Amino acid sequence: MGNAACRYSFAAMKVWGLSLLFLVSGLLAQEESRELPLETWRLVQDQDAVFPDWLQAQRDAFLQRAIFDFGQAFFRIRGMDARYTEQRFNGFPMNSLYDGRPEWQQWAGLNDVTRNEWYLLGIQLFEEGIGGLQGARTIWTEPSSGYQGTRLTISQTNRNYRHRLLATHTGSLNPKWSYAFSFSRRWANEGYVEGSPYDALAGYLGLEWRPNPSFSIVFTGILNRNTRFRMPALTEEVNRLKGNTYNPWWGKWKDEKRIANGRKFASPILMTHIKGNKKGYEYRAGVSFQDSRSSRDRMGYYNAANPDPTYYRYLPSFYLNSPIGADYLGANAAQEAFIQDGQLNWENLVRANTNPTQSGRASYLLYGDHRNTKRLSAYAQIGISTGAKSEVRLGGYWIQEDQEYYAEIADLLGASFHEDLDPFSETENDLDGAFQKQEGDAFSYAFGIRASQTALFGQWHIKHKKWQFFLLGNWLRTQMQREGEFRNGRFPQESAGESEALEFNCLGSKSGIRFAFNGRHQLMLNGMYNRLPPTVRNAFVNPREHNRVVEELRSEEQIGLELNYRFRLPQFSGRIT
Repeated sequence: MGNAACRYSFAAMKVWGLSLLFLVSGLLAQEESRELPLETWRLVQDQDAVFPDWLQAQRDAFLQRAIFDFGQAFFRIRGMDARYTEQRFNGFPMNSLYDGRPEWQQWAGLNDVTRNEWYLLGIQLFEEGIGGLQGARTIWTEPSSGYQGTRLTISQTNRNYRHRLLATHTGSLNPKWSYAFSFSRRWANEGYVEGSPYDALAGYLGLEWRPNPSFSIVFTGILNRNTRFRMPALTEEVNRLKGNTYNPWWGKWKDEKRIANGRKFASPILMTHIKGNKKGYEYRAGVSFQDSRSSRDRMGYYNAANPDPTYYRYLPSFYLNSPIGADYLGANAAQEAFIQDGQLNWENLVRANTNPTQSGRASYLLYGDHRNTKRLSAYAQIGISTGAKSEVRLGGYWIQEDQEYYAEIADLLGASFHEDLDPFSETENDLDGAFQKQEGDAFSYAFGIRASQTALFGQWHIKHKKWQFFLLGNWLRTQMQREGEFRNGRFPQESAGESEALEFNCLGSKSGIRFAFNGRHQLMLNGMYNRLPPTVRNAFVNPREHNRVVEELRSEEQIGLELNYRFRLPQFSGRIT
């Protein structure tokens, strides 16, 4: 899949009382510089120290290239999942309790205000807590940390979306009040893949009050909403016949393209945090609320033929691999039909549902799998100087998530109702509810998860001219419980109501030493022992149907040892791990 992006950026800034306007145009294949405020990574205070700030102020060269090409959501650093990286946003932990991964789409598109990003690879000193076995990532969006002015970016691309508009303005009302707002839209009637509409809106508003240089309060609001299609997995046979831009889940309906594999997401976030410092100590704390709602459209079929055009019985290979011998005529006919059409036939689905023999019962319907999460979180930490070259940092966070899962009928496709039966066992999915479900009703499954997490840590950090050492201890408690809303006919005694309450208490520690031969060569040895609790996704056997918990469920043991050699020469720099 090729890619190209043409960007036009307009930036207006005030310099010595003059207003300057810049226009930059051209094909881009670059990663913009990421300048961080000094307080973000805490440079070594000792004037004679030989630990240069370049080690933490910029991304690793390998990561910069890999993330630009593959995307941070898809590239697996050291082969590990994203749940092994701790994500912080304005100090708040952002990893979901559902699967342990951060949802980057919550702030997607807001590139201008999220560029103050700090990334730690592997087992290193991390001020916010123990971090992950893979590392930690922190984003700060304080209005006072950015350049004042207005920036407008217009981009064209040939990937999931065609157009991108990004507008950002940062300013100050007076010396005590700073503000910033940003808006972006990415959209396409059809992206690189056929039948792939894309529409994403994102907005950011930040307000900061700094009555004096040693104290600030920041209010942050983020809204992200997107509607897009989901790319299906295609076999080699399908890809050979239809190409890599083929999407089987769209078809013509009333002379317009209609897709059956859409995805919707909306997430407002409200945050407020404070920062302060006095002689000998500094502190920060905050409270945040999120309300995320996501859904994935699917085509359901009941006692009817599979509507998927790529179903194996509709492809040439089905006839060629027949147990009674190859049927070349049938294979040729299937290939011609698939090449000429191969799209979802909405008219046939409606015709099947409105057949008089159905008596209003749906054989096909369009429904969505919904996952809604309300999340309340808070954090606090304090750093205390215990001498000219040492510091103790204490802190923790608390998260409460109320998760809701259910399937909802979006379109009965001409039918009058849907019988909420399991097609294999012929049992009802909702014994205490209506048997005939209508559009907008929850069906098949409905349950909730209440989960919480509390963490406390303490860290000692000592630094000298040529060496640094840190030691950290961490305690983590995770609680979760399922509550079923449907009494399932297959598990009538184990589906409705509350499940067993689960609780995991985990301890972890991390330590490391760094030695600098000089300002260009450093050697680092870091170790980590940690226990990670199971996620909601891995704790229950089949939460859609019953309350059963995975047998012998226990926390995951992590042991890591890392030796790094970093060097910075006049012509190049690098890292050997």
